[in-house]
Amino acid sequence: MIKHALKYISIVLCAVLTACSTTHQLSINTVEPAPVDLAHNIRRIGIINSSIASERAEYKDRLDQILSSEDQELVKQGTDAALNGLFQELVKDSRFEKILLLENVPEVMKGIHPIPDQRSWTTIEELCRKHDVDAIFSLAFYDTDTKISLKKTKMEQRDLMRDYVEVKAHEITLETLIENGWRIYDPQHKEVIDEFTFNDQITSTAKGISPIRALRAITDRKDAVLDKSMDTGSAYGSRLQPSKQVIYRDYYINGTESLEQADILAQKEDFEGATELWKKDITHSSSKIRARACYNLAVYQEYKGDLSKAMEWASKSYEHAKSKSTQHYIEALENRITQQELLAQQMAYIDILRP
Repeated sequence: MIKHALKYISIVLCAVLTACSTTHQLSINTVEPAPVDLAHNIRRIGIINSSIASERAEYKDRLDQILSSEDQELVKQGTDAALNGLFQELVKDSRFEKILLLENVPEVMKGIHPIPDQRSWTTIEELCRKHDVDAIFSLAFYDTDTKISLKKTKMEQRDLMRDYVEVKAHEITLETLIENGWRIYDPQHKEVIDEFTFNDQITSTAKGISPIRALRAITDRKDAVLDKSMDTGSAYGSRLQPSKQVIYRDYYINGTESLEQADILAQKEDFEGATELWKKDITHSSSKIRARACYNLAVYQEYKGDLSKAMEWASKSYEHAKSKSTQHYIEALENRITQQELLAQQMAYIDILRP
């Protein structure tokens, strides 16, 4: 009886909260500028591996020793996969004339250096001159860290008669954390153009009659680590390209009959009809309603892609009612306008170089 009552109360409460909601969300498809904005004169790229693999000096047991040995090999192969992922992504970029994977990286470039000193910049300049490149993309660090979990369980195994029988077993779970960080060096301006870090985790599970047998039964971890490593290299290269995004804006749905009816039309994607209803309320006697109507018109103009008109309506909304939400929206629009100007510059340059 109590359970039924609680269920009824939660349903009613949910309905009340939905009915009392003052806003609905509108999704807006946008194209955002590349997070990394390279100078136009950077046309030839050198890629280096400056990461240093960490080493384990002590092991808890035989299982830990085997796993550490596997991880050391994974780091080597994962590093290569990450570099290859970046290389393949940059090759697809029409802006670049040459992409080189550089070997024999000078010792001064290895390891993590938060702020390159003069010696490092001199080395970078020499590297660029030697290989005729304009900038260096560096895999600053790459490492894996694996946590082991063991528990007793049971599993089926064939006996001497080839029949399946249930036997005692161990289940092992490996949580492998993959970390890698990237940098771009501009030798001409002695500037680190970008720094970015990826963190990913892969979970693998298997059973065996002993912990080591269970570990050996895990066969997909290596491929998963290498695939993820290549993906991160590719993802870092994608930071040089504009990307499609979806943003969400709230709009007001109640306060007057016009706002309520406009919401019904907006949910049917009849925004022209909704706009006519919102415009009815921009001269309403209540400043709060006028502000809501103007706010909704701003969101619609942003939805259409006209950011300047969106800013005009948002400013009018703020004049009618100086709310924090409208102030935050105006700041968001200002940021988007700045970003769209940068996007226009990036796209114009990309279009010039496109065959």
